[in-house]
Amino acid sequence: QESRFRAFEGQTRILIGQLYQAAGDRERALAEYNQVRDDFPQTAASAMALYRTGLLYLQGFGQLDRAREYLQEVGQEKPGSEAVQLAQEMLRHLTRIKQLDERIAKVAVPTDPVVVSPDSTSAAEGVILESTDSVAAPPPPPPPPAGGEGNTGSGAREGRREPTLEEDLLEAAELFRDPARLAVPDSALRYYEEVLRRFPASEQVPRVLYSIGWVHGQRRGDPEQAEPYLQRLLTEFPGTEHARAARELLGLESIETAEAAAARAFRIIEERRLLDPANAAWLVPALDTLVAAYPRTNTAAKAAFLAATTFEDQLGDTLEAEVRFQRLARTWPTTVHGRLAEERDRARSAGLLAKLQRSLKGVGGQTAPGERIRLIAVEPDSLDSTLLARKELGFALRAHQRGDLKLAREFYERSLEQRQGQPEALYRLGQVVQEQGFREDAQEYYRRALALGPGLVTAYYRLFSTFVAEGKADSASHYLRQIVNRDSRNPQIARLLEEHPELGDQGKEVELDLEVLESLELEPSDDPLVLSFADAIAEPPLVREVAHPRSLPEVVVGDSTEVLLDLLVGPGGHVEQAQVYRGEEALRESALEAGRRYAFYPALDRSDREVRVWVELAVPFAGSRPRSDSSPSEAPPTEAAPPVRSPEIESGSTP
Repeated sequence: QESRFRAFEGQTRILIGQLYQAAGDRERALAEYNQVRDDFPQTAASAMALYRTGLLYLQGFGQLDRAREYLQEVGQEKPGSEAVQLAQEMLRHLTRIKQLDERIAKVAVPTDPVVVSPDSTSAAEGVILESTDSVAAPPPPPPPPAGGEGNTGSGAREGRREPTLEEDLLEAAELFRDPARLAVPDSALRYYEEVLRRFPASEQVPRVLYSIGWVHGQRRGDPEQAEPYLQRLLTEFPGTEHARAARELLGLESIETAEAAAARAFRIIEERRLLDPANAAWLVPALDTLVAAYPRTNTAAKAAFLAATTFEDQLGDTLEAEVRFQRLARTWPTTVHGRLAEERDRARSAGLLAKLQRSLKGVGGQTAPGERIRLIAVEPDSLDSTLLARKELGFALRAHQRGDLKLAREFYERSLEQRQGQPEALYRLGQVVQEQGFREDAQEYYRRALALGPGLVTAYYRLFSTFVAEGKADSASHYLRQIVNRDSRNPQIARLLEEHPELGDQGKEVELDLEVLESLELEPSDDPLVLSFADAIAEPPLVREVAHPRSLPEVVVGDSTEVLLDLLVGPGGHVEQAQVYRGEEALRESALEAGRRYAFYPALDRSDREVRVWVELAVPFAGSRPRSDSSPSEAPPTEAAPPVRSPEIESGSTP
């Protein structure tokens, strides 16, 4: 009630809202958060209130889409605040859940019901329970035991094992279970129970049984629901590490698990190895014996890894080492050492080879049909307004290059909405509106651009030309003097000074006649519509595998034509999103289908990390003849002929 504490009111109301939420009074919690946003807009408190509102819709009402909307607004409310970082992290988790659900839907048998995250599910359906910050989070379950690829099989791409359906379900369950991440207990239970239903013989069953019991007992406060799962764990898997943790939850006396026994055996082997490190004759058999005795443990994976490295480093038997590393990655894929073996294999078989192939591709000269791409923008990995503005600017410049003034204007304006202080975007927007015939609007944008970036010489040229077109000699002369002073290296300026040396005298306000001004043909020496990626991209993306359109519609397309696609190329060079930018309507679906099958060498940043980028891809189509009305029996072609190079090859369009 006291004015001197007014500065703390927003933070205090957020705490009050959290208490209401913990007590189950979601409506009053929401009212507190809304009042903070109304009373303290554009502050760190209002940003945190938005974040808490998003969490409430996620964990209290079970509305993932609504939660996502609020979390996305946080970045615009108060950039750089703590709430922005928290919201970005939560959005990453939600994005990951969406990716997992999409993969699960593709891999699962079509007739089987597939668990998906409960988007827009009402709390009345009982799908999601709220999470309370007042409950202390217990330690997570012990590490998963080794083994278990599930029974869905595992594909391989460039030496990397694809995640199985079982692994995707487990990852989604862990995201929902973890109090530090999504913290939606009932959704976690649905995924865990789906693993039990689909993979009853999996080696991950102990982990799943423990997790279900833990969620019921620790997150939902229902030990009666937890007990059957924990008792089953003790009965069917008594020697596992998860059974040991279950005994602790049930208050039972602890017993030695297989993991503990394996760790004790490994310590004995390790002590002897340190005393006699050069003697490998006894080491490998001892490690193999441990693996055979405790195959379902993390220590077994550790022992198998040590045995494989012994063959490679000490015995020099690289063939046997390869066999063992591959077996390790296949048998214990979820363990630390199993993942190390997989990373090793990928680095050896794909990494070095891919770098060589990329280098050869980069010096290969002219691009083949179907390989012409243009780098448009870097996809931000967060909701940072600067990065988002830069992405929109990239799309604006591409549209501007292509002559799509309306679309370019939309993207420039969206870029400025994300970040106001961009002289480049203001200048380019001025160009667009000038070309659209709005001369006064263009002048305003140019002036605003110069106020932020006085060194933007090209803006002076544009202002000069607009005032000449309006017949305003005084204003045109003013900007002509600015051009002379700032762009003396332009050969046109040198010739101009030869004819009018008085312009070089900075102490004089020289005004030329309108006829003289109109006779001048001045253009900036360098004004390309290009966005530099040098600060973000060390290696641009390249086409690795061309995917030709599989079918050609019955349309006249001339000798050749092409469809321009915008593709989001992610890590690994896989196409994550595809959309049509320009092309014949009848060819668009065929082009999209082909674009999604393209494979790329991914873009790399300065730290050699793979980054997600947007590229424009030209998908070529060979000519097609329509079915003639006079000869209906003649079947049209259904397969696309080999693509031919489009006659319109743009200079410098391939990074």
